[in-house]
Amino acid sequence: MSGPCSTSCPIGVLYRPRATLRALIEEDRGHGWAVALAMVFGALQGAREWLRPEPVDPVAPLLGGALAGLLALYLLGWLARNFGRWFGGEVSLRAVRTGLGLGLLPWVLVFSALLVLLATTGDAERIQALGPLFLAGFVYGYVILLLALAEALRLGVLKAFLCLVITVLVSVFPLTFLSRLIF
Repeated sequence: MSGPCSTSCPIGVLYRPRATLRALIEEDRGHGWAVALAMVFGALQGAREWLRPEPVDPVAPLLGGALAGLLALYLLGWLARNFGRWFGGEVSLRAVRTGLGLGLLPWVLVFSALLVLLATTGDAERIQALGPLFLAGFVYGYVILLLALAEALRLGVLKAFLCLVITVLVSVFPLTFLSRLIF
């Protein structure tokens, strides 16, 4: 496929994740998109607070979620780069953050659609009927995230998977414990 958006456009991560990421990292582009996607993903998670029956401040969950998304991108990028070194990956933090952030694009689309459906329709059975579609989108997003991280770390998919598992285990459990202590 040729054209101006064939491999160096961030949207190309949806259909050619490895080639798109390779081109973006070589051209030192895409980091701004990755940071923005991580912040949007975090804001989408915070926007779920709007669906509560009691009144909620409309701005605080978005800002908190966006900040959490940004911090998570930087923390997970740092951990993934360091654990990637165990498997032979030698790359910059910027490249890993670009891979992780752009790998979130399918999940941003899936969670956006889910949030819109939850906000516009009150029919739980209708949304539940779309469950397999959302599951397929979630799995597709995971595969894209895995391929993006593999390309960013310059590792094979299995090594990138192991790196991602270790990164999540090391970050999720202590952060969950810390958040339970704080809140």
